[in-house]
Amino acid sequence: YNRLLDLNENLFSKLANLEQLNLKKNFLKKFKINIRFSKLKSLFLADNQLTSIEKNDLIESIYNLDYIDLENNYDLRNISLSEFKIKTI
Repeated sequence: YNRLLDLNENLFSKLANLEQLNLKKNFLKKFKINIRFSKLKSLFLADNQLTSIEKNDLIESIYNLDYIDLENNYDLRNISLSEFKIKTI
């Protein structure tokens, strides 16, 4: 794994058609990106150091998401994903 500490918000700007994004087993404390993933169905963020995920951080990015994996983010306290139509968390 990459041991990423942070993501440049524009890192995925050329990957708008991405269907799956796996960022497992890094050291990410936040997840915020400035791109709309209109086809993204699965997002894997397990085994990071996420502390919170806010709807505003994700709504423009993952509005068609079916699955998000947040397992083993032990400091994760605030999850505001209630308005998403995510099938599995």
